[in-house]
Amino acid sequence: MHPKLLGLLDLPLLLLVGAAAVGAWIAGPGELGARATAYVEGKPIAWWTLTGEIRCDTVMGNLGPVVLEHGQGSIRILHAPCPNHICMKQGKASHLHDQLVCVPSRLVVIVEGTGNAPEKVLDAVH
Repeated sequence: MHPKLLGLLDLPLLLLVGAAAVGAWIAGPGELGARATAYVEGKPIAWWTLTGEIRCDTVMGNLGPVVLEHGQGSIRILHAPCPNHICMKQGKASHLHDQLVCVPSRLVVIVEGTGNAPEKVLDAVH
């Protein structure tokens, strides 16, 4: 006895998932970011605008110095002291909410939308 290949609701569900995938593909990767903020163990340690000439800066992760290359609309990890260098293979981040992560160094770099310094977070407005 063979199980049914498609149930009554399987076909509409497959069509819905397919339509969502096509919509995401058409919409593209999203808005380009204007700055990137580096966090070590969840604390912001540095930020850069992504505009202008390509520059390199070094931040200290938990394992040691991590070199980041930023400018011309993107940021990437150029060198890290981690053993497998997976973070260096992530490539460039340029779109809003893109992230670069070096787990051994406990470093996360997040692309954000404004070129200003990080704002203080408000939990209430009077």
